Amino acid sequence: MYPMMGKDGKTFFPPYMTPGEKEKMKEKTDEDPEYLFCACRKMTKEKLYYRLSSDLRFIPVHHGYEHSKNCQRGGRLKRPEGYLVNDDGSAVAYLKFNCTNFTIPKEDNKNQNQEEPVCAARNESGSCGEKTKKETKKPEKQENGEKEEKEPYLDLLTFVKAVNYDTYMNRLLTGKKNLSADYFAASVWGHTRDVYISGIKKPLHDLNLDRDKVSFFYNKYGGTATSATGFMTLALNIGEKQLQYMINDRIYAQAAKKFADMYEGLEPDSCQNVMAAGFLYKKVSRAGKEYKTVGRLCLFRVNYNGLFCDDMQSQQIMDRLSSYAYSNRDKGYVMQPCQNLEDEDGPVAFLITEAKDIAFFKDTASERYKDTYSVYECRNESLDYGKIDAAVRQKE
Repeated sequence: MYPMMGKDGKTFFPPYMTPGEKEKMKEKTDEDPEYLFCACRKMTKEKLYYRLSSDLRFIPVHHGYEHSKNCQRGGRLKRPEGYLVNDDGSAVAYLKFNCTNFTIPKEDNKNQNQEEPVCAARNESGSCGEKTKKETKKPEKQENGEKEEKEPYLDLLTFVKAVNYDTYMNRLLTGKKNLSADYFAASVWGHTRDVYISGIKKPLHDLNLDRDKVSFFYNKYGGTATSATGFMTLALNIGEKQLQYMINDRIYAQAAKKFADMYEGLEPDSCQNVMAAGFLYKKVSRAGKEYKTVGRLCLFRVNYNGLFCDDMQSQQIMDRLSSYAYSNRDKGYVMQPCQNLEDEDGPVAFLITEAKDIAFFKDTASERYKDTYSVYECRNESLDYGKIDAAVRQKE
């Protein structure tokens, strides 16, 4: 997601600005129509200027803007990302799978549960009317003879990660604090009121088991058990309560294997701060009895204040940054939920201060950030945790 910038060098994230901040920005852009511009073309001579309308919407000063090909404001036929955060704070996700239904993965096809086509036919309530067939098209060629890039779609894990980071950015940049992983989990659930899945009119938060036969969940993982009738159950912890839902053992095994691949072979039951997210469905048995079951599941670790961790090392880094930000209450740090940078190596994280002065990269540092951040490069394939720790301590 590209921010906007002021001519004085200040950076602004429109989706995460408060109404009061927008009012002040409106006053500035009314006084100076060339104050605010999209950062996707900040290095070019011709700036893409914006102003705020009376109802505090960000609108371009001129028509016919040509944004960067990866800018979410470009208005192109091709999307740059699978999770688009709009300037009004809402987000739209484009999924690889039909979230309103699921199939149990076969023994010889472990990825089947993630490869259903996206549902396009929906009824007025926003639920799926009829599953569409997966269309296969030969890649089209552009005028220069190169194959046209496909639009990105998200699997379940990447989607949940994007919602997690979007929630964090919203809380950080509107001055809210994350007190604990449990507190932040409730914040994620609340933020789903502003998250939409492409093709479904209602927000993710409003999908209802009784009405839509599907709902989204995001809770602390509480383990598994076997019911009296012999079915596997998944426990979800919600504060002091624990809810148990049926889950097919193959669906759970698929999520547990992915978890082990991410976290050095560890099992979910052996770790702390493990979250479970996915979709719950209401089905009817052959005997005509309704039951609830988890049809799509991902398991992942979070740091101590709730941020999604891709691996063990990123958890160490984020805990270190969280500790620094907690000790320096005017600071926080931002993670990149999706890559939309014109360079290949985007930041893993950067610490936000008034000067926005620390950024961490997996490989070569992005030239696009060098005029804004003092970059501490980490050129190893794996991040140099010692170097990152030293960089943070230098600022303390």
